[in-house]
Amino acid sequence: MTTPPGDESVLHRPGAEESAALAPVRFKGRGMLLEQELYIERQADRELLGALRSRQHCHVLAPRQVGKSNLRVRATALLRSAGVRCVSLDLTGIASRSDEEAWYSSLIRRLTSALALPIDVDAFRTRAQGRPSERMIEFLHGEVLPRVSEPLVIFIDEIDLTLDLPFRDDFFRALLFMQDARADDAAWQRLTFCLLGVASPIDLVSDLVATPFNKSQPIELRDFTREELRRLRDGLLSIGGDTDALIDAIFAWTGGHPAFTQQICERLVLQGLDGRTEVERVADLADEMYLRRGRGVDPILADIDRRFSGADRETPQSSRLLKSYKDLLQGAQIRTDEANHLHFGLLIAGLVAERDGFFTPRNKIIATVFDEAWADEQLEQRVRSVIGWAQGREVTTEELKFLLAGREAAKKQEEERIQAELARERALSDVRQTRARYRWLQALVFVVVAFLSVLVLLFREEAADHEKVRQEAQRLREEAAAAQKQAKEEARKAREDAAQRRSEAERAQREAGDAAAKAKEAAEEAKTALAKAKAAGLSAADAKQKQRDAELLASVASFLEANASAKRQEAERATAEADLARLKADQAAAEAIERATRAENARKLADEIAANAKRDAEAALAAAKRSADEAAEAKRQAQLAQQEAAQAKLDKEAAEKARDKALDEVGAMSSAKQLKAEADGARAEAAEARRALESCRRQCPP
Repeated sequence: MTTPPGDESVLHRPGAEESAALAPVRFKGRGMLLEQELYIERQADRELLGALRSRQHCHVLAPRQVGKSNLRVRATALLRSAGVRCVSLDLTGIASRSDEEAWYSSLIRRLTSALALPIDVDAFRTRAQGRPSERMIEFLHGEVLPRVSEPLVIFIDEIDLTLDLPFRDDFFRALLFMQDARADDAAWQRLTFCLLGVASPIDLVSDLVATPFNKSQPIELRDFTREELRRLRDGLLSIGGDTDALIDAIFAWTGGHPAFTQQICERLVLQGLDGRTEVERVADLADEMYLRRGRGVDPILADIDRRFSGADRETPQSSRLLKSYKDLLQGAQIRTDEANHLHFGLLIAGLVAERDGFFTPRNKIIATVFDEAWADEQLEQRVRSVIGWAQGREVTTEELKFLLAGREAAKKQEEERIQAELARERALSDVRQTRARYRWLQALVFVVVAFLSVLVLLFREEAADHEKVRQEAQRLREEAAAAQKQAKEEARKAREDAAQRRSEAERAQREAGDAAAKAKEAAEEAKTALAKAKAAGLSAADAKQKQRDAELLASVASFLEANASAKRQEAERATAEADLARLKADQAAAEAIERATRAENARKLADEIAANAKRDAEAALAAAKRSADEAAEAKRQAQLAQQEAAQAKLDKEAAEKARDKALDEVGAMSSAKQLKAEADGARAEAAEARRALESCRRQCPP
């Protein structure tokens, strides 16, 4: 189906989701995808849509048949649903490639027609001034943008067709100008360009400084991953068998190549497994559809072959591309961050892919069709073309020396390349060993740091515990001092109260004694009075009254004596209570002293633990410092190894430059015609030159 499900995968149109759910999934290996034909969303879909929504200029430069057009169509539909005006310009049908005026005029007319704008292009051409690229800028700014209120995205497809334009640098400078003008003119901020094609930026522009690709976001349109191919399950269920095993077999042959994957799935749906296992059936189809048909039948394989075949393709650059590709087939590892534009040329040609930071042969089909024998054949063809040029003509001594020098230079360059490769491998081996030691030291430092962190954590916990113990001891000392002070105060008060009560008891006792004495005296006086009364002859009533008074005084005296005795007992009890309070105070003071002693012992123990933890931490810090010094030394060794590797890389680049120079000299054999013209006056040496040519033919048979 053209629009896969997802947050933004299904275009907003009536019944789209229902029809997608009911109709069967179909595969299509070539051309634009139609309704119900499977579309697998990739990271590039999300990146392109996000960049264009944020009005960021983009470029999608990738090999053929990887889904650039479907990517553009899907992004266009989603942008239009969000209110963005989109237009696509295909450079395939643009007029004359040599007439600059006609080319820009055709481009402007197509843009006007696609936007359906009421603009008289002929009138604009009549009044516009300047170069055609400047008039295109004026047309967009003065005619198009004022009539389009929405954000505008212009897709320019088949941008690689500008490679044949002698004025292509002016076109790309115009795009760069419109990018830079955004900072000063808000109108340009509504215009966004997206370039699509099969070329690398370094091939499209000759001026590597004034290029729009430096400020444009690259969108990498990679082959499908194994996880993305899970979307194939629904379309392959009708075949039967193990669907996951079938997808694994397809991925093993295609490497996720979009067109190859869809083509094999389409054939499987039509023909089924045919009684074979999943692996056998996919292998049979790959052999039938690609391997046996050869490079000239399948359009994708034929396009790759055309990039290296033919007289116009026999250039020094193509020879270097073939040599790099042969190295990859032989197992060489080329990191993407260390690659040059030649390796990206292989990427654009569709021979290699970028996986896990390395360039590798793109898939099993391409590596089988374009194998080492094919690369050797192409390289040999270039040598034969040079030798063929020399056959059948009178070659001067200078020309023969030039040919032989080219062969010697090529041999020397190959030897230098091998030596550079060996030096690079040795340097890389040293770097790997140093990195391994450095990683080991890093692990050691990590362990030491982790151990130190634990020690610091424990030390902090011990310090916190020590602080808690110290605070508890201080609190206990303060409580003991307060209890001791309170006990002393209570004992003092008890003693004072006991003394006061004792004094009162003694006073009461004295008063009771005095009262008793007075009572006795009164009784005696009463008796004496009674006796005197009797002697005096007083009446019995008076005598009885006197007796009652005496008895009353005796009762008062007894009461006073009993009261004194009670106060004495109370004083004795107060004394006993004071003694008990003094005893309790002494006991509390003893307990407080004991608690203070325990707190002091705990404080001493905490101080000892803290001192031990501090000593352990200092020892660990010293060990960490030693480990850090060792890590620094290892890092220095690694830097030295990297410098050696960099020097080896420079040596390799120098060897490559020497090889390129030799190949350029061999590729420039056409200059020998000029040497031939200059040597027409030296016909006397023709016999010697012919003998030398016959010797060359025997050494270098065609």
